[in-house]
Amino acid sequence: MKVDIITEGYTGTGYGHLTRCLSLYQAFKENGIEPIFTANCDETGKKYLGNINLQVYNWLEHEYRLIEQLKNTDIAIIDSYIAQKEFYKLVSDTVKKAVYIDDFIRIEYPKGIVINGSIGAENLPYKKNDDLVYFLGLDYMPLRKEYWNLKVKPQTKAVKNVLVTFGGQDNRNLTFLVLDLLINKYSFLKYHVVLANKNILKNQINNDRLSVKYYSELNAKQMIDLMMKCDIAVSAAGQTTYELAVVGIPTVAIGVAENQKFNIKGWINAGFLNKEIWRNDDNLLSIINAEFENILNNYKPKQFHKANGAVNIVKKLLTEETKKNILLRKFSEKDIKTIYELSNDSEVRNVSINTNDILWEEHTIWFNKTLTDKDAYNLIAETNDAKFIGQIKFNIEKEIALISISIHNYFRGKGYATNVLKLSCEDFFNSFTKIDTIGAYILKDNFRSIKSFTNAGFVYNSEKLIDKGIFNFYLLNRNQIK
Repeated sequence: MKVDIITEGYTGTGYGHLTRCLSLYQAFKENGIEPIFTANCDETGKKYLGNINLQVYNWLEHEYRLIEQLKNTDIAIIDSYIAQKEFYKLVSDTVKKAVYIDDFIRIEYPKGIVINGSIGAENLPYKKNDDLVYFLGLDYMPLRKEYWNLKVKPQTKAVKNVLVTFGGQDNRNLTFLVLDLLINKYSFLKYHVVLANKNILKNQINNDRLSVKYYSELNAKQMIDLMMKCDIAVSAAGQTTYELAVVGIPTVAIGVAENQKFNIKGWINAGFLNKEIWRNDDNLLSIINAEFENILNNYKPKQFHKANGAVNIVKKLLTEETKKNILLRKFSEKDIKTIYELSNDSEVRNVSINTNDILWEEHTIWFNKTLTDKDAYNLIAETNDAKFIGQIKFNIEKEIALISISIHNYFRGKGYATNVLKLSCEDFFNSFTKIDTIGAYILKDNFRSIKSFTNAGFVYNSEKLIDKGIFNFYLLNRNQIK
């Protein structure tokens, strides 16, 4: 499966687009798919992205280069503040599935999928039509992999450390205005200030501030470590607020861009923020001070959401793309050689109970028998254009059916295994209404298969030694189909 991610990010606009698109890149990688990541960004932006399959150029100025790149693309994801409707239409007409990340109903999008992970986005007045599918709300807020399984910050006995971060978009120098305010009012606290790049470190910092420590160009793990160290945060009301809400740090958030208004209102309704504050407010520093003091006097960390948005997005995209491209049919005589070759694939043999190569004579006897065996239910998975995806075998043993699955090398790591499992198990339960349980033996260290089976709804049951190999036994009940 070919996936392209297209976005932008600079010191002047902030790097939220880059980091949330990076989270989608990471989620695809978890499913064995490495996207092409195309970014119009500066050197600092490249550092945020790290070692990925990255190409950097101004794709809006080189539109035809990008469109040529997008030919034969299955899924293209665009995250932009500046691309116009005509550009989106061109992409939508070029790729199989176009996906648009939106923050505030910026334009009327062409055919595709609109993703808005902002808190409360499901309540926005998006135009409904047959050409658009919407993924809306916190379940679809993409955050980087390091945040996915994060636990809430433990509550400390006393507030000691404050995080100040306004990302790349700090055109009004709020970082140092806020810092001066807090140091003068709350000199007993220690301040940890995240700046967009090292140039600000060189040009604007007064080194005699012993209570202040400065940071720049932090990766996700470094940022999490810093958040965990701090007790209160003062931040712009953009992407960082979602990260702070995962960690659970009480926050004073200041709106610095129009697209942040839904974030602020949503977080106020959820109880994470207390007050709507904008950088153009009269008496801005007095408002910030009052809110900071309120948090200080009523300090209590609380996690407000989980960071699994990128995983949810990719899971839905892959399910939609692969499920509609999978057809199931029963074994037929013409499949004998195809199944023989797949069964003797080295990867298939290495994770099987019997790791020896299968002789043609043995295979022929087994295959001819299984065509008429009432306790065997064997399926072929194919694409819509009749390309062989893999085989699925069910052997019925009294009240349970044992399943085994083999995917052709070409389709491995492309999101097919889980969906083939789901569809074939649904098919089996529909065909055998008196059997309510399917079991699977999976080699203990076959982590890729374990992930596919658990994603399909199978649950670990026990462990068993079979022919000197340790296998985990997983079960799927009829009512557990996902």
